[in-house]
Amino acid sequence: MTQSTTASQQRPRNPRPEKYAERKRELAQTALSTLAELGYARTSLRDIAKASGCSLGVIHYYFTDKVELIGYCVGLYKQDFVEDINRAVDSACSAEMLRRQMFQVLVCSVRDNPKEHRLWYDIRAQALFDETFRPAMWDIDSQIEAATGRFLSRLGELSRRPVRVDAGTAYALLDGLFQRYLLRHIIGEERACERFEKDLATVVDGMLG
Repeated sequence: MTQSTTASQQRPRNPRPEKYAERKRELAQTALSTLAELGYARTSLRDIAKASGCSLGVIHYYFTDKVELIGYCVGLYKQDFVEDINRAVDSACSAEMLRRQMFQVLVCSVRDNPKEHRLWYDIRAQALFDETFRPAMWDIDSQIEAATGRFLSRLGELSRRPVRVDAGTAYALLDGLFQRYLLRHIIGEERACERFEKDLATVVDGMLG
């Protein structure tokens, strides 16, 4: 098969919807690993195709372009992140348990998945300059903000303390703290995650009356 073969000639024939979705997700997971390692600017669709063991035509069959692929990839990872936050909120039966579980989600994400979160901030910064990224980034950002609001509201109920800030402000404060310690962890600062957890406690306490 030559490089001139068209995408239509390489695409799977009449895939069932569930198989199509499964294969699209598989490609996105491989692409996410490549993107998280190299970053947006240094990753091409050819790099992703090579890592996936498929042709560019197959990549284009599932994704229109690099922007769509990146939005889908980051959305997959952040969806899991949001679900982790929501599980922490839904399973907590005390304020202390909720704080502990929420802090664990955030600190473990910095420690265990720094490259994926680094990619998120990379793409979110790109959205400032390239409007094609904005719909996907706005959707993901809104989901994280909503999950943050659920956490804070539930914490206020369980602790019987009034919430002093809205969901948007809470998200901005926690996101800024998250990004700060993500960078510190990536550059190898000792005890960055431990300090992150302590600062989380201080900031969250300040959000309640």
